[in-house]
Amino acid sequence: MHDIIISHHEVIENVEIDIPAGGALPPDGRWINEGILKKMERYGGAEAVKGLVLVIGVAGFVDDEQVQAFQAAHPTDALPFGQIWIVTPFHGVVCLKP
Repeated sequence: MHDIIISHHEVIENVEIDIPAGGALPPDGRWINEGILKKMERYGGAEAVKGLVLVIGVAGFVDDEQVQAFQAAHPTDALPFGQIWIVTPFHGVVCLKP
């Protein structure tokens, strides 16, 4: 991970803003799947999360193409968690698993 540091030393003393560098995400939906699997393991595995709601806030990194590719490759009933939602400022709220 790389950081871009923007310093406001002349405007506000001792304040720095770190912005992680980003790049294009793959259009096939694997980023969504990797995120879901990572959260599933973090919270105890498939059995532990089956009653939980996962809300993924992605700040605009996931687009409609990625969501459609993910949904085509992952049947709703095979997904962990009780519900899965993606929230983006540009594409709105998408329910992956109601």
